[in-house]
Amino acid sequence: SRVIGPHQTVFMVRPGSNYKLYNLFAESEAIYADLLGLELKNGTALDEQDRILAQLHRARRLRAFRRTGEDEPSRDLNDYAQYTEDRAVSQLHRIVRGFFELAKKGDVVLVPPRAFSQDALIGELTSEPTELSTTKYPQLYGSEVLYGRSVKWLGRIQKGKLSPYLLDLISKPNAFVEIRRGERRAIYREAYGSYILPGEYRARFNVTDPEFTTTDDLYIQAFFSFVAANSKRIREGREVLPIYRAAFERLGADEIDLQSNINSPGFLNLISGSVSPLVAMALFLLAVSVGPEAVTAAEQGTILIGNSQDSGDPCTVEIHEEVLQHLRLLGVEKWAEACEIARESAEATGLSGQGKVTTEHDG
Repeated sequence: SRVIGPHQTVFMVRPGSNYKLYNLFAESEAIYADLLGLELKNGTALDEQDRILAQLHRARRLRAFRRTGEDEPSRDLNDYAQYTEDRAVSQLHRIVRGFFELAKKGDVVLVPPRAFSQDALIGELTSEPTELSTTKYPQLYGSEVLYGRSVKWLGRIQKGKLSPYLLDLISKPNAFVEIRRGERRAIYREAYGSYILPGEYRARFNVTDPEFTTTDDLYIQAFFSFVAANSKRIREGREVLPIYRAAFERLGADEIDLQSNINSPGFLNLISGSVSPLVAMALFLLAVSVGPEAVTAAEQGTILIGNSQDSGDPCTVEIHEEVLQHLRLLGVEKWAEACEIARESAEATGLSGQGKVTTEHDG
């Protein structure tokens, strides 16, 4: 589960004029500023770059040259020293500042395509603003150098399925712009599936079988409700219940919200203000992969839970301890009943969590 901090930002990044760098972005796992003639020094702040205003005026002239085919402009920065920042250059300045100053490592970018039937790319920046990568793209620019940022592509969403706000944002002449906070959750879902926001814990389960019956749905929800009910009972110091009783206990504010999209493939999202969805994820994986033996492992202290997407996740310890409490308090008999329900759900629907169980044997 990706832990999303309060300072993480999401940006919309247009893949060049007329979307012509879309394929380059996708293939090279990077985003590039569609500006020619820049000479940026790695490790140097943007305002401290050599004559950045002159560089931007030169980039503007080179862009016009590429568009119109007129005489190629001078490459000598001294020829642009007298120019001040006008409206057009100010726009280019915002693009460069977004690429190499505002966007930080770990921020998320949404790269839209031209056509509504194509997918918008969603990725996480993996390089710092001062770690500039370069490329040559002869199909468009010959030997010109482009500067950019490394990206790990995490997900896609069809452009036509983006919200009206995002479609309106894309339709405007924005090349690098921050997406407002209320629109970010849909992007996080596609990028990470399971994630943690302040006051919101989300776990994603995938469904692969196109045939999804009411019994399948009942069993899946029974397991999740069983975890939520016993989580509440553990917090309150009460006795835990077997799955056939816990699944139908009313929880009020402690209910886990369930969002479903049962296609082939489809998904289920569990959302709560507590760590219960992530506890349910861990217990489901243990039920399917380990079974009743997980109780013995919990009693022996040989179950370890970590977060592969965020090793510094502060709630991992809380999840680890609650999972162990569930197993120890349930005991083999009650846990075996829950394992049976979880395994039937997995076999019938292809239900799987975003996690992995690794078993290590002595010797």
